[in-house]
Amino acid sequence: NTLGFSLTDFTTDWAFWDDTFQFVEDGNSEYIDNNLTDETFIDQRLNLMVFFDRNGTLIHRKFFDLAGRQDMEPDAAAASTFPALIRPFLGHLYDAEVRTGIIITPAGPLLLAISPVVPSLRNAPSRGWLIIGRYLDAAEVARIAKLTELNLSIAHLAAESGDVSVGKASFATELVGDSHLIASTRLADMTGRPGLRQLAGRPDRFRSGGRKKISRRIGILAVSLLNR
Repeated sequence: NTLGFSLTDFTTDWAFWDDTFQFVEDGNSEYIDNNLTDETFIDQRLNLMVFFDRNGTLIHRKFFDLAGRQDMEPDAAAASTFPALIRPFLGHLYDAEVRTGIIITPAGPLLLAISPVVPSLRNAPSRGWLIIGRYLDAAEVARIAKLTELNLSIAHLAAESGDVSVGKASFATELVGDSHLIASTRLADMTGRPGLRQLAGRPDRFRSGGRKKISRRIGILAVSLLNR
């Protein structure tokens, strides 16, 4: 998409691909050497790629430090969550839907895309699962804010007072004073725990139709982060 940070397209390209379809079957080293390079992670701003076979057995994983531009030790909290995220879908071998969402880890919020692995022609049942992730850290928030021309902040709902709507997402806008539009989006954690509150705002320069235009932009931001 125009915002350039959705994981869905990249995940679809890789999960609906004959080479990946073969890789989750045999874990061949040629696939790793040719495709899971540092350049792939840097170019796509990825922090992790994890592959499972059709039974949910781990085939391969790579975690990457974008700031240091090098491999890093797996995030234990995130890694321990992945089997539970794919478990509900293990018996659905003809399911070709890419699921996106967020989980909260000690290392920070983690944007995820989870997809079954099928052939390029999508003419056979899934052989496994691919999980791709990107941390929503300060650098990524700043990058998104620059792209969208919004003042953007992210907060963990569990750290805030008031109602924490676990497992639900919500969106609202508010005009503050005469010139600033603020949008608040609550984003659910994929595991059912408290998720994130996203605040975005900017001067309402447009006056006529301004609120609708900015609300739409902020709404697209939330959808692009977590949904198809």
